[in-house]
Amino acid sequence: ESLPEKYQPLPKRPNIVVTRNRDCEAPGAEVVTSPQTALKRAREIADKEGEKEVYIMGGESIYGALLDATDKLVLTLIEKDVSGDTYFPEYKEQFTQSKVLKDRPEHSPPFAIVEFIRKDKG
Repeated sequence: ESLPEKYQPLPKRPNIVVTRNRDCEAPGAEVVTSPQTALKRAREIADKEGEKEVYIMGGESIYGALLDATDKLVLTLIEKDVSGDTYFPEYKEQFTQSKVLKDRPEHSPPFAIVEFIRKDKG
């Protein structure tokens, strides 16, 4: 639901959809009812395919549920104040900035894609 239909499922990768709706149909994707089940399945698929990383796309509740299981964050930081009622969980005490992957200060609004790594994983 959160992705435009033309991007469903995301191409060239396994897709796992987390939903509370047990009747949800997501052609081309596996449907599960909890973030923890999604992470378990994603890790199983990654291991089977020889992949080292699993990517998580939220919503707020997905990010909040799985942040403690995460070693690395790749965040798009946008320099603009906006009002809203949905937020990414607090992460700065657990993660430190590793590198800037892309910086677009000339863009409107300015943004950067930044990698953070878990402090205790160094």
